[in-house]
Amino acid sequence: MVERKHALALTATTAVLGAACMANADLHDPALDQTYTLGAFHLDSLANGGVTEASFTITPPENEFPIVGFSFAGTVDGVGDSGAWASDMRMTVDDPTGDSTSFGGFSTTSDYDWDFQGGGSTDDGDYDSGPHLIWSDSPISQDGENSFTFSFTNDWDSTLSPTHVWSDVQITFHKIPAPGALALLGLAGLVGTRRRRA
Repeated sequence: MVERKHALALTATTAVLGAACMANADLHDPALDQTYTLGAFHLDSLANGGVTEASFTITPPENEFPIVGFSFAGTVDGVGDSGAWASDMRMTVDDPTGDSTSFGGFSTTSDYDWDFQGGGSTDDGDYDSGPHLIWSDSPISQDGENSFTFSFTNDWDSTLSPTHVWSDVQITFHKIPAPGALALLGLAGLVGTRRRRA
């Protein structure tokens, strides 16, 4: 009877661990966050010519923690009192799987809005958006070769659009513990429980 209880406990624990791994992809672990500074760039609208795009490629170093999403942060100058919005900036993320995901903008439809999308972003200053956990269903491994390209444009396609000057732009990747590590922790806890009950 005792062995049967132990077997049932092991089965239940395995099920809980599997659910925890799935749930953890949605939560991520802030202690594992990794921030990259892209620096500064300026963006003109297509209608005005000039510099219309800025692109940055990030290749995270190899480690065991899969990436499930990212956050954006930056400071903009030039939109205040101009009729423009900070959210006119459109960002496209090309990930290692070949998928492309877009955020924000005005003239072009994107997959997602910024957290600061719209008329609430008419002032110069600091803006942030995220976490955007767009890879939570299929976390991306860090094998030292997988690269992410972040491309930015001024998407208010009008001659009225001012030049957006962005600085202190940062991308923070959000990660989860390796599933194997979670399983080992859970099994270690089960062994400890069985020893205490013995």
